[in-house]
Amino acid sequence: MLTPPVMSTPDGQATTDAASLTSELQQRFLIALNDAITRGRSPGHDIGLGLQTLAEMTLVAQSHPDATAEHLAEAYDTFNSEHR
Repeated sequence: MLTPPVMSTPDGQATTDAASLTSELQQRFLIALNDAITRGRSPGHDIGLGLQTLAEMTLVAQSHPDATAEHLAEAYDTFNSEHR
């Protein structure tokens, strides 16, 4: 389980922001998806993404270098349904 990032407010108070967690997950998703598309590398299970998202990204990696737009759309759709 991911620990939400701790951020500082302008007055120096620590705060946890759900939007930041979503943004961090999206960044992890995009980096891992890029690796799947360009290198055929499946994502690790330790990056905080849901099992269905990981499965879709593994399909993209296994399709390397011939992943289709449908593969990518499924990965994005699954990420959005699991994490938004």
